[in-house]
Amino acid sequence: MSVIIHGPQACGKSRNAKALAAHFNCSRIIDDWNERLPLLPDTLMLTNEAPIEVKDVLVLDFGMACRLAAITVS
Repeated sequence: MSVIIHGPQACGKSRNAKALAAHFNCSRIIDDWNERLPLLPDTLMLTNEAPIEVKDVLVLDFGMACRLAAITVS
C-alpha cells in the first residue's frame, strides 16, 4: 500500500518518516512529493499540500497519521 501524508512545513513529517513508514509497511520514503511525480507502490510520500485527487492511495493529514501510528509529536 502507498500512503500520502500531508501537513504544513516543519510539522514533523520528515522527522517521523521512518516510524510512519514502518507503521504503514512502506519500504520507501519520498520527501517533498508533489502531484507531478509518479505514485510508487509500497511508498510513503510526504507533501506540504493535500493532493487534489489520488486513487488507490491512502491519503492522511499528518495529525491523523500520527494518531494511527501512535506517534507523539511535540
